[in-house]
Amino acid sequence: MAKILRSTVDSRIRNGFEFQFSKYLSDSFNLIGKDFGQFVLFAFLSFLIACVSVITIIGPSVVYICTLNGFAVAADKIEKNEKVELNDFFKGYDKLGDKIVLALIYLGITIILYIPMLIMLFSIGYFSGTIDQNFQPAGFLFIIISYIVYYGGMLILHSSLIFSSYLIHFGDYSAGEAASKSFQLYKKNFWMTTIFVLVMGILAYLGIVFCIIGVFASFPVMGLAYYSLIKDSLLSGEYSEIEQIGGASL
Repeated sequence: MAKILRSTVDSRIRNGFEFQFSKYLSDSFNLIGKDFGQFVLFAFLSFLIACVSVITIIGPSVVYICTLNGFAVAADKIEKNEKVELNDFFKGYDKLGDKIVLALIYLGITIILYIPMLIMLFSIGYFSGTIDQNFQPAGFLFIIISYIVYYGGMLILHSSLIFSSYLIHFGDYSAGEAASKSFQLYKKNFWMTTIFVLVMGILAYLGIVFCIIGVFASFPVMGLAYYSLIKDSLLSGEYSEIEQIGGASL
């Protein structure tokens, strides 16, 4: 399996990396076309698992993280011309403990982002009954602003942590380290990464809007585009244990 070496990550943080938006999307369509059925099937199975895991609160986030990693595992095998089996996709659940912690980081930041919106909505509800009608347009404006701030914050959150699960899965990073390194990598291509995540999210959403089951095809396209980004910027080939130790010490 391909690896992410610490030396590679540190080099990208120092020197940056070229962001090739169109290549990531092109690679994504090429990869899904080579095993369309299994990618769609795994997306569907992941959806079912996420529905069941809702009772754990963080379950859907964990499933989301592991599903993206499962797409990457399968894509890595496809690029090596190896036969892919459905079980390969579930290898995205390896290192589950760190991925659960990463999901908790997502949840914690999401709650922090949501608190100002709750305060705003509570304040509007409280004051609207005691202030004249002129308050209503202002209250509506505050709601719009709070939603923009919240969803803008969520976009930044997902963009800044886009590398994190892959650093855990293909590297030797803990959840906290992965989140920190991901943010540092994100800063090197702030605008392009943010736009990339936004466009991929819209693409996945369109799969729901135009055809509910379409998301099972559009979601893998998004995941494989993420994989292409990780492959070009961080992934190294297969190494012996001695080479890996040497690379980690650089």
